[in-house]
Amino acid sequence: YNLQENIDALKHYSRKTKTKIMFEYTMLKGINDREEDLEALKKLCSQLPSKVNIIPFNSIAHMVNGGFSSTLEPTPFDEVKRFYERLISKDIFVALRNTQGDDIAAACGQLAIKEN
Repeated sequence: YNLQENIDALKHYSRKTKTKIMFEYTMLKGINDREEDLEALKKLCSQLPSKVNIIPFNSIAHMVNGGFSSTLEPTPFDEVKRFYERLISKDIFVALRNTQGDDIAAACGQLAIKEN
């Protein structure tokens, strides 16, 4: 299905269930943390009752040897906070997830066996 068909399905679901749609938004440096990404998310949220959960990305560089996933980096937290605040200023219901355990590689998405 294309993006518009998915959005239409979410609208239908929200109307039928009378619930908000929760978007889980993991911030990735240079991939979805730019001004145009913020505008696109605001536009999406204006189309249907929704909530956004902003999730700081936890680095997985210690677990991968090459490939696309090894290039992923977290958006600096001050930029994540700015993104969050800009969504709030547009009356979008948004939460900012607290990340813990990344200092010992035990945060969400980081648990794996490191090969030698």
